[in-house]
Amino acid sequence: MNHPLRLHIEEIIELTDKEFDFVLSHFESIKKRKHQYLVQEGEIVKKEYWITKGCVKSYFLDERGKEHILRFAMEHWWITDYESFVKQAPSNIYILIV
Repeated sequence: MNHPLRLHIEEIIELTDKEFDFVLSHFESIKKRKHQYLVQEGEIVKKEYWITKGCVKSYFLDERGKEHILRFAMEHWWITDYESFVKQAPSNIYILIV
């Protein structure tokens, strides 16, 4: 099975089909369109995102409303607001599909 997530994990450790099925059972597939948000400022982040197709960017707005890009995540990369995810505190960033 050549699932991109499996290939990513197997860069570190080999998995049996049964093990990978167990791992995959902990993921939920969602589809979003361009210009939709995965995370918005003020939300408490409860997920990490594995990008299967497309590109997303994380950014914040300063006090003047100027956008500051933190990073991009392309296909087969992970992204989230880790501070919000770990601390379960409101996010200070946006994650947008571009």
